This record gives sequence, structure tokens and C-alpha cells, in this order.
Amino acid sequence: MDDGGVAKRGGSREPADRAHDGLALAEVRVTSQRQRQRAWIALGAFVAGLACAEIAVRVFARERWDPDAIRAALNPTYLHEMMRWSTDVDRYYELRPNHELMFKGRMVRIGPDGFLAENGEPPRDSMRVALVGGSSTFEFGVPGDRVWGALFCRELEALVGRDVWMKNYSVPTYVSTQQASVIQREVVDWGPDLLIWHYDHRDAYPVILDAGPVQLAPEIGDNVLHSAAWKVFVRTRREREIERLRFKGEDTGLFENYIVDGPWYERHIDAIRRVDATATELGLPVLFVVYDSFLHPGDGGREHFTHLHEPLLARIRTTNFLCVDLFEPLRDWMEKRGDSDQSALWLSIEPRDGHPNELGHEVVANAVTNAIAAERVWLDALARRAAERVQKMK
Repeated sequence: MDDGGVAKRGGSREPADRAHDGLALAEVRVTSQRQRQRAWIALGAFVAGLACAEIAVRVFARERWDPDAIRAALNPTYLHEMMRWSTDVDRYYELRPNHELMFKGRMVRIGPDGFLAENGEPPRDSMRVALVGGSSTFEFGVPGDRVWGALFCRELEALVGRDVWMKNYSVPTYVSTQQASVIQREVVDWGPDLLIWHYDHRDAYPVILDAGPVQLAPEIGDNVLHSAAWKVFVRTRREREIERLRFKGEDTGLFENYIVDGPWYERHIDAIRRVDATATELGLPVLFVVYDSFLHPGDGGREHFTHLHEPLLARIRTTNFLCVDLFEPLRDWMEKRGDSDQSALWLSIEPRDGHPNELGHEVVANAVTNAIAAERVWLDALARRAAERVQKMK
């Protein structure tokens, strides 16, 4: 204290106080050192655990990470010569790029993009048309230029006054959810003036119908660390994701072995709606064609329409698609001939194969052309869209 009785700021502290502070600082340092030691021990244990897991997986689970072992265990599909297991969860499998093989008595070529190969590039001034579907619009026992989409495009040239170039994005056995993935990822990027979507009632089914194990491409899970454990972890998660594509028959309404109600039907409708939303946003016209291979005359045919066509058409009316339902044209054709079924249009009667033969494709192309010829406003808008795209490219 000074003479005025006021304590001096910054005055010297007692030795005991300084000793106490030193002890506290030492304790902090010791505690910090112990915490670092514990962190290093925990990290070491973690790394050791990873190493043990890696060794265990490599020794005891070779079939889960080794590409050759995985490839050897894959179960082939009936189309295995042209297919491979996809890295895309929504598609599950896909065509082999840059592949050529004999299929249904004809040579089929798959291009580098994993779809049917094209003969050259589309002329700049042509209208671009994308065809999407399953087996019926693939080169399934008929030449590519005899598929109904190609036949229709030749008629479309006269209707719009412009050359038309069609690219076929069809993949055998693909259903609506897989086709929607193709449309939203590949077709949209190609930039067509028109999308033709071929629909079959089988398209309401999910991707996986059998009870076998999920199949994954060998490269799924590969990583820069070359870790087998991490690859198995990734593949296990992917398998669980794909399991949602498997049909289990839960709450599913069936008619003539086609799905007509339940969660799987709604999922395929959701896929259609997603495509509608994408196409509407892009201003892309969609021609939605409903095909049917197994119609019958009389009351049986009408019941078929009530259970399969009517519910679907009610949903399609809520979209911006131009829909052509082939129920009446195909039934008229059949009844005029006095036939009791559509077998004259099938690829094979024995064994039964309802895919359209060349005559079937001609009948479908003519029916679609007749329906579209009356849609003059739609055709004019389609021609303008193509002209505007061509103009932008110049």
C-alpha cells in the first residue's frame, strides 16, 4: 500500500502463489500429455482393427472382393451373352458396349454407349427421334429397320416434311423403372426432338423376379486404397439397395399374370410421372404407345381392357404425353381376319413367343401412323421444335 492507502497495481505476488500456479501448469501439461497418449493409443487400436479386418476379409472372404472370384460366381441371365451387371442401381444390368453377337438368328451390334449401334451420325438437318422400350422394340428376331419405330419414322417424314433419324434405346427385359432411368440419363443428353416410349403391360413388374442372390458387377466397390474390406462394405450396402427391386408379391393385384394394383404398380406409375416431369420441363414431346400381345375377341377381350388398359390410360391422361393405345386397332385387325388370338403377329407360336414378328411390327407402325396423322397441331409443333433446334446448331 502507498501512503494514500491504495494498493499498487501489478505489484509483486507472494512466493506461495507463484508456486501454486507452477503446480497447476504442470498438472495441465501432464493431463494434455495423457490425452495425447490416449488418442494415439485409440488411433493405433483403430488402425490395428482395420488391418485385422483387411487381413480377415482377404483370407476368409475372397469370393466377396476378388474380381475373378466374383465373376466366376455370377449367374448368367438368359441374355447373358449381350448383358453385363450394371454399376447403376436402378438398371441392375445393361447391354455390353462394343459387342456383337448372333441373337434370334440375326447379327446384333451394340455400340460404345451400350445401346444398339447406329449406322453413322444423324444428319444435322434431320429430326431426332429416340425410341425406348424393352424386347419388343429391340432387334428381337427382326432387322433394325423393320422394328415398328423405324417403320413409323419413315411415315413421320412425310407428316412433318423433314428427314427423321431414329436412335433405338431399347433393352431386352427392361421394365418402366429401368426405361425411365435410360430416358432421364442418356436420352435427354442426346437431345431428341421426339421421344417414343413403347409400353407393355409387363413393364409394371419390378426388376428382379427370381429368388436368387443379388448380382453385382465385379468392379463395384473398387477404391484407390485397394482395400478389400472397404470393397466388401460398399458391395454389402449396394446389395441391400438392390434388394428393394425384388418382387415379393406383397399386396399385389394380378390379372392374367400382369400387375394391376399395389405398391409395385404405383412405383412404375411414379417412374412414368418422373419422365413426364422431365419431358415437360424440357419441352420434349412424348409419344406413349401401349402395346398388347395377348388380346382376345368378345367379352374376354373387353375384360382384359377393363383390368389392364383402363387404369393405365386414366393415369396417362394426367401427363402431357400423346398416348396411342393399340387395343382397338389390334383387336380390329384380329377380328377382320377371323382370328381367335394374335398368334399371326407373334415371333413364334411353338414355343410361344409373343414378341411381334415383321408383320406385327408393320401392323403396329400402321396403327400408330393412322392415329398420329390426325394430330395436326401436335405434328406442326413437333416440326417447329426440330426446325428451331437445327437453326440453333447452325
